[in-house]
Amino acid sequence: MCVIMNMIGMAGWRRFLLMVFVCLVLQVPFNHVEARKDNTLRWLAALRSNNSTPVSSSDPSTYNYTEWENWVPCSKKCGRGLSFRARGCARGACPSAGLITYKTCNLQPCTENEQEEITRDQQCAAFDAGFLKWSAFAVADSMARCSLTCREQITGLIEQKGPKVLDGTLCGPDMLDICINGKCEPVGCDGQLNSISKLDRCGVCNGNGQTCQVIKGQPFKLKSGKSQGVDVVYTFPQGATNIMIRYRGNNYIGVRGTMLGAERRGLNQFPPASRAGTYMVSGTRVRYMTERRGKKRIVVQGPIPNAMQLTVMFVSPATELEYVYYNYTAGYYWKELGWSECSVSCNGGEKGSLISCVSVESGEALNDSFCDQSKRPKENFEHCNNQVCPPRWHTNPWSDCSTSCGQGVQQRIVTCSQDLPDGQSISKVYQACQGQRPPSQKTCNPQPCPHWLTGNWSECSVSCGDGITTRYVQCQNHQEVVVTTGCDPETQPDTQKTCSTRIPCHSPKKPILESEEEFIQVETGAFNSGPESSTPSFVTGKFGDCSATCGEAVKTRLVTCKVASGFSQLVTDLPDFECTGSKPETTVACDLPSCENEDNNIFGSDYGSGGIPRYMWRFNGHTECSLSCAGGYRESIVSCYDYESTDFVSDVFCDIDNKLPVYRDLCNDFPCPPMWQLVIYRECSATCGGGVQEAHYLCMQKFGANYVKTVHDYMCKEPKPTSTRPCNEVPCDAEWVPGEWSMCSRECGNGMRRRMVYCRQKTVDRQIVEVDPSLCPADQKPRETEDCNQIDCEPEWIAKEWSDCSTTCGEGQRIRVILCVQQTGSNRVEIVSTCDWDQMPNRSEICRQKKCVEILGNNTSVIQTKRMNKVRLQIGNTAKLYKGTTVLIKCPVINFKKTNLLWTKNGIPISRGDGKFQILQDGTLKVLAIEKEDRGIYTCHAGDVSEDFNLLLHENDDGLSGSTSAIGWDKDPWSSCSVTCGSGFKSRNVTCTETHDDKKEWLPDQDCLDFGIKRPNDTIPCNKGRCANQWKVEPWGSCSGKCTESYTAYKMRRVYCENGDGVMIQGKNCDSANKPKRLYPCRTMRCRPEWRKTKWSECSATCGPYGFQTRKIDCVYGGTKGSAPTNFCNARGQPSVIQQCNQQSCENGPCKDLAHYCPLVKQLDLCNSDSYQIQCCQSCST
Repeated sequence: MCVIMNMIGMAGWRRFLLMVFVCLVLQVPFNHVEARKDNTLRWLAALRSNNSTPVSSSDPSTYNYTEWENWVPCSKKCGRGLSFRARGCARGACPSAGLITYKTCNLQPCTENEQEEITRDQQCAAFDAGFLKWSAFAVADSMARCSLTCREQITGLIEQKGPKVLDGTLCGPDMLDICINGKCEPVGCDGQLNSISKLDRCGVCNGNGQTCQVIKGQPFKLKSGKSQGVDVVYTFPQGATNIMIRYRGNNYIGVRGTMLGAERRGLNQFPPASRAGTYMVSGTRVRYMTERRGKKRIVVQGPIPNAMQLTVMFVSPATELEYVYYNYTAGYYWKELGWSECSVSCNGGEKGSLISCVSVESGEALNDSFCDQSKRPKENFEHCNNQVCPPRWHTNPWSDCSTSCGQGVQQRIVTCSQDLPDGQSISKVYQACQGQRPPSQKTCNPQPCPHWLTGNWSECSVSCGDGITTRYVQCQNHQEVVVTTGCDPETQPDTQKTCSTRIPCHSPKKPILESEEEFIQVETGAFNSGPESSTPSFVTGKFGDCSATCGEAVKTRLVTCKVASGFSQLVTDLPDFECTGSKPETTVACDLPSCENEDNNIFGSDYGSGGIPRYMWRFNGHTECSLSCAGGYRESIVSCYDYESTDFVSDVFCDIDNKLPVYRDLCNDFPCPPMWQLVIYRECSATCGGGVQEAHYLCMQKFGANYVKTVHDYMCKEPKPTSTRPCNEVPCDAEWVPGEWSMCSRECGNGMRRRMVYCRQKTVDRQIVEVDPSLCPADQKPRETEDCNQIDCEPEWIAKEWSDCSTTCGEGQRIRVILCVQQTGSNRVEIVSTCDWDQMPNRSEICRQKKCVEILGNNTSVIQTKRMNKVRLQIGNTAKLYKGTTVLIKCPVINFKKTNLLWTKNGIPISRGDGKFQILQDGTLKVLAIEKEDRGIYTCHAGDVSEDFNLLLHENDDGLSGSTSAIGWDKDPWSSCSVTCGSGFKSRNVTCTETHDDKKEWLPDQDCLDFGIKRPNDTIPCNKGRCANQWKVEPWGSCSGKCTESYTAYKMRRVYCENGDGVMIQGKNCDSANKPKRLYPCRTMRCRPEWRKTKWSECSATCGPYGFQTRKIDCVYGGTKGSAPTNFCNARGQPSVIQQCNQQSCENGPCKDLAHYCPLVKQLDLCNSDSYQIQCCQSCST
């Protein structure tokens, strides 16, 4: 237990808090406290006497401190609070100045709902009692700035209520310095304690004074002889700072705003003159000072939010020598220049205040860099244009253009709808929307599309038979620039085709024809419904003629590597290495007869009868058409004909040199039917592990040898083929596959979450299997753990251990340290000051120990004035008796067994068997026939509790028998506690009395003190528990609310909820059933009902008895012009709403219509009525 509590006693709440801090926060061990008891006593004695330097050693080598404790939470949440930390003395006699240190904190300004500080006025108001109301009083003595000096508002009595104000209180008005422990400590303009930062003359912290200029006004001479009224001397512009006004004379200087009626809230605008002090004028703090010999000064630090006028109030005739001197600083200030445009035109938008940096001298708006950015006002916002939007045209976004070139079309949806304030939209008919309906379609991409540009065909690649001809094909845009994209690949013209020289290459065995047929078959064979295109392969031609007609000879043929497209009918020559397999032979030997027997011609004579050749070349029909459609060709067949047998024979019988030429003509020249053609296989569905490729088919129609066109799918009669083929049938590489994350281990303050990571592989059959982790790349393995919820936790209260009970018996108190801590996202615990103060645990509580032993001593003095055989007295008495008297000293005790009472005389125990002394069963000590040696101090012991009895003897023996007198303190009963909660006190009257023969006589207190009787306490603390939350109310405002009845409105007051510490909290924390009223009816002339009348309308006729005019009347409240019920005004008599006019006769004037409805009277045949004839004279007479 911390023994410092017992040392200090009731030393005031400030010293008590400091002791709690030393005992609990520093956690000073008991033995350390005992070891430093003497030094601590000197330190506490210095605190009691407000001496900042207690008795201690000045030699630093004789003492040293403990480590500093943490800073305590800031005293305020905003507006510059105060924090401190302390440390103990580890050795020797430490100077108290080094035990505690302070700093400022939470320098940011308070918002409108936050209380900035506990002012001196509030501290003085704590002493209000009955009709006495105390407010702060500024003392002139700079040494007493931090004392709590108050002035009673009615009597003007000035009294120092305390030697110190609360720590953190400003030393004075318009000062930055603050009071700490009764001493004014300097604070810089940067808000830091003991800082040397200062405001320059322009009000800029640490500025150079160059951002403004000092303006000295011309001395103003008062009008001589003027003795009453108020003159305006000068108008200080908005934003002016450091205003200084001086005057000497019998009249009074003052200030006021420039708005209408501002003189009622100004300083020194009406007699009597104001006292010296600080006033709020036009939203600015103004210091008014009066000195001897009529000197008066006004100081305004500013910047002033509005223009302010300097005035002189005359109360006595001015002399010739009375002048007013003034100067001020003109710099730059922030000014609201109005409102921005509303963000929307309807349905409720927002507009913000326009804040600009303005020159005080010129009022011109400048660049914001001229003003102090830290003092820029907060931008205000308000709602605007709350009316519902009218229906309007709504357009969806344009669709993509139907074509990328060649003029396409874009479309969009256009509707008429009305937007509602809640964000919803309702459809309307087209007629509800104003203006022309926006277009729903427009043209796009008008530029011509890129097109294929072809060159001329080259010469045929052969001089006889069929060859290849080529040309270049390029994609060209509308600017005649060659591009790589934009042209349709499906319509790209061929870059080569076959060509025919129509010149046969001589061969008795028609190798060219056979070769061409085979070549044609390769070409046309591709245009089938097969699923795949041709692969490169060797194409062989027919063998040519033998190199000789007999003997050894060879014949040759053409062997070429070719590839044919499946649908485009193009055959392309490739290098031999592109074809697989061995290349066929190009030359073979001829099997011919020997040339030795030339004359033995096995074929016989080449001539027939008559010398006509027997064998001659002759046309033998045509070959089959090369294609069944799309324009093929056929060739004439030339065969050797035997005219004798009239039959065709082998070509060897005819002379090859005389062979007829072969002719080719077109056949089957009509389009082929549309057919599905495989174009390409799409991309593989997987890069490994077995995927599939889907075949892409198009419906195509062949119109010619080199002209194939894509047509609509419906033109192909057969169903569209579907086919796939496997691809990438290889196993995939093993890879890491992470599992799902677990829940985070913490909701805030940096937790951790985990997951499993597997090594898996996709096989050829598309199965995913788990494999050994070594097969996966170790450096690419995903993390198995990671941090999560790295956000700051909500601040919370942490309570440390309770201290020991303040007493060892009975009812005491124990306390503990309560800290507001927050666990940050970086897993650190920090002490903060943002906890909910309503949820703060109790710092103290009542503790109950075993019942205390109490000896009921009677601190009175008893003087025996007459001899008696026996005297009964009580412990605690001081008795002066005669020798020979037997004394019984009773020792009343509570919570202790009386038979266990022990007695001592002058510290020596008294035994029960002593013949001179007897200890009775009830614990009473009996001293028989006292003698001189029996004088002394008799002590009754009840365990650890003891009480003394002082026995004295008369010097002479002449006393008479019969009476005694007693001197002691007479105590009245305790009063009720001054408060029901929050620490109050109880009091009682304590007086010194002498009792003689049952009669009391009042004595001066000093008589009891002279007998050594200690004066009992006349006050004790009570009800230390924290108060419950309760409703607080402010004074009623003026009767300025909304009118509810005749001469009746509402007045309002502020009602708020306050906790036991006097801090305003949310209303839900107080009992709503007991909430005081915020509105109350009141009587006011503002709500006087009266008729509001419009002007009379024009007369309905210019003459005659039927002219009239009308007007509108409304019942309103006269002071507000707000609408009032009509019955409120009826008591005042309702004014007429119609009257006759222009009653002069119309006889001498022309016959005219006097009403606008006269043409209708004629049509309705109402002219027979006399009244209509007069009103509509002109219409009825025609």
